[in-house]
Amino acid sequence: PMRTVTPTFLAFCFACSDAGVTKHNAIPEVVITSHTDGTSVREGETITLQGQVGDVDHSLSDLEVTWLVGGSETCIDSAPDESGLVACDAMFAIGGGDVSLSVRDPAGAGASTGITLTVQETSAPVAEILEPIEDAHFYADETITFRGHVSDAEDVSTDLTVNWETDELGDRGLDTDITSDG
Repeated sequence: PMRTVTPTFLAFCFACSDAGVTKHNAIPEVVITSHTDGTSVREGETITLQGQVGDVDHSLSDLEVTWLVGGSETCIDSAPDESGLVACDAMFAIGGGDVSLSVRDPAGAGASTGITLTVQETSAPVAEILEPIEDAHFYADETITFRGHVSDAEDVSTDLTVNWETDELGDRGLDTDITSDG
């Protein structure tokens, strides 16, 4: 007897899963380079803040930069230059030394850093009119000499800006020479 052998083929089915290729979006980098925590600045003085931003996945021109000074957004048009440098000119008030620099890339990844500056209170300059004396009388064709003294606790006299003004006519636009003694 002849036996017939029928080969049986087993079909193996392999299940393959294509999860797709995913791209990892790196978090941008950000650092404030101009100042460190506790650096002292003077109230009302304009300070240039500087930082550095970067992103391995996106060009610098695609990054959105936000500066917060004292909790308020400032330097709204700040954008990184070709090396990633960002700058912001800001003034500080007493109690307003918190600075934050944030960066966000087009894919939504972001990072931020912050520092707290110590804002030193400043005093207003002092001005005193020495000539002409109050209640003095002059003729219309007479030359009047104006002389005064200015001083400031934080700045030397020659760094001050002096304007002569009247209640009725405002700033008179007079040339003023300031000596080192005020």
